[in-house]
Amino acid sequence: MKILLTNDDGVDSPALVPTIRSINSLGWDVEVIVPEGQRSGFSKATTRRGELRTEKIERGGYPVTILHGATPADCSNYGIFRGRRPDLVISGANIGSNLDIGHYFSSGTIGASIESILLGVPSVAVSLCYTTEALVEENFTRALSPFPDLLATIGEGFPEGIMGLSVNYPLTPSREGYYASRLGDLKIAQLFEEHGDIVSLRRQKWSYTPDECERGTDRWAISQGVASIIALDERGLPVENGKIAAVFDRLNFVDL
Repeated sequence: MKILLTNDDGVDSPALVPTIRSINSLGWDVEVIVPEGQRSGFSKATTRRGELRTEKIERGGYPVTILHGATPADCSNYGIFRGRRPDLVISGANIGSNLDIGHYFSSGTIGASIESILLGVPSVAVSLCYTTEALVEENFTRALSPFPDLLATIGEGFPEGIMGLSVNYPLTPSREGYYASRLGDLKIAQLFEEHGDIVSLRRQKWSYTPDECERGTDRWAISQGVASIIALDERGLPVENGKIAAVFDRLNFVDL
């Protein structure tokens, strides 16, 4: 399989090399095309003016193409039409969660996957949820340990009507397996505060405590220390997950 890997955290993301290693363990052909810097919150924005520039480097001994000036969705689009068409686009692993509808429609990680799906290429968006853990390669490698088995399973083909997955792994899981989640309700707070003529970002509180999460949602799964998995349709939108456990029966799905 040919894999196109991108992200929204940029080329210097400490999760990039662990993600490449995770995919590479399957022996698949991996092409990496990422933005030069942080692009979180860019959703499916694409560049409509100006020019982009490529730069070829190495990270952890792996070849990486930086698409300077690009959004995550740009990287998907460019990579899909460059050379041999990929069989699967992987977006991530994102440092931080992509839970709830509010994040879904703003996430650059999700946006790169949606761009791929709308171009007819299946995609997986993968995110790493943390609270106080150190954001270092060792922790990302451990959190991604189940990812190759998930990829091997979907490499056998997506079921009809499903073109992608959004997967959130806890950085410190308390149990193995996946929970077939639904997307949580809108969780948007005030983003900015004013100080005279200066408008600055407010500090946000991201909670995973069970009493603040609705049962059955992706955030609920993370609050229980288990990975959340949500299926995406041909439009890149979440679908009901009732059948996903039966389709991917090789995976370990848990009840919560």
